[in-house]
This record gives sequence, C-alpha cells and structure tokens, in this order.
Amino acid sequence: VLQGVSVRVGDRLLCYPDLFIPAGARIALTGPSGAGKTTLLRLIAGLLKPETGQISVGGRELDATTADAWRARLGWMPQSPHFLNESLARNISMGQAGNLDAALRAAAVEDAVEALPGGRSARLGETGGGLSGGEARRVTLARAIFARPDVLLADEPTADLDPATRDTVMAGLDVLAARGCSLIIATHDPVLIARMDRTLTIGRTA
Repeated sequence: VLQGVSVRVGDRLLCYPDLFIPAGARIALTGPSGAGKTTLLRLIAGLLKPETGQISVGGRELDATTADAWRARLGWMPQSPHFLNESLARNISMGQAGNLDAALRAAAVEDAVEALPGGRSARLGETGGGLSGGEARRVTLARAIFARPDVLLADEPTADLDPATRDTVMAGLDVLAARGCSLIIATHDPVLIARMDRTLTIGRTA
C-alpha cells in the first residue's frame, strides 16, 4: 500500500498516486522516460525512503526494521542486468537449493547457457560476459523463477529485445504469475502492458 508517497530526485519531487496492490496482481507501470517508474520500483523494494507518505506491506510500515525481510520475498529484474563474479549456476541459485533445470527451461535460456565455455560453470563478470543482452535478461528471469518470489519487480524486461525473445520473456513472467507471484513491471511495451491486469501511469511531479 502506498499512501501520499513522494520522493525527491535531484531538484524534482516525484509524487505518486495512492496505490493498493493485492497479492497476485499484475500491474504495468507506464509513463514517459524519466517520469519515475524505476524510482517507484526502488521505493517498493525499500531501497529508497519516501520524502513524504508511507509504504506498508501486510499492514506493517516498510522501514529499516522490515525492509530486509520484505526484500527476501522479492525478485528483481533490472533493465541493465548485473551479475556476481561467480559461475552462471550460482548467479541463478545464489547458493540456494532448487530446480536449476526447471528455471533455465522456463526462461528458455538452456541452449544459450550450454553454448557458453564451461556451460553452467562459466564465470560471469558484472555485465555477464559471453551473454548477449537478451540472454542476460533471460538469465535474470531464470534467477527470479528459481527464487520463487512473492513479488517480482521488473524494469523494462522486454526493452530492446527481438519479438521471439520478448515472447520468451513474457512466457517466463506468466510462469511466475501462475504460481501466484505478483508482477509489478515498469514498461513502455504495449504488448506486455496488454497482458497485465492493471495499468498505472506515472508522471506527476512537483
């Protein structure tokens, strides 16, 4: 729940509408570039503190005492993927037990991973050396699917992708939604927007 939330970015005060996001919702955040969509994702993740207003999760205010437990329930797909200087497998599993095969398959990135020198043991740099932009995006999707989050925050997950890769990413998002994961997605993509249940346009500043 967002109530009266605003945040200062540089010399602008971004003001957001009051918002209630129920469990299992699929929401598209739209608006022009620079309107504050990514900033809203960071606010929801507890990475930024509002200038005014309050964000609450499950009836508890999102603050320094609750943020860590909340972020443990989140999946994150940034617009520019970043990776640990670890194996690809560890970048997906983050050291947790789970079904790596199923995550790679759902994100349709199995073939790209097997083509890497070392396959799943290939060491990735911060920018995912050896992966194309679309493949890196799908690896972050595999990470989210593996983690089985309650909420996925995704920033332009289909930007600059060819139609086939875009369809693959959207299908992976559907896998998460089918599990009951809430999707909160910042996007300009009209095809992805049309697949969401609700659209929230961002853009009011003070």
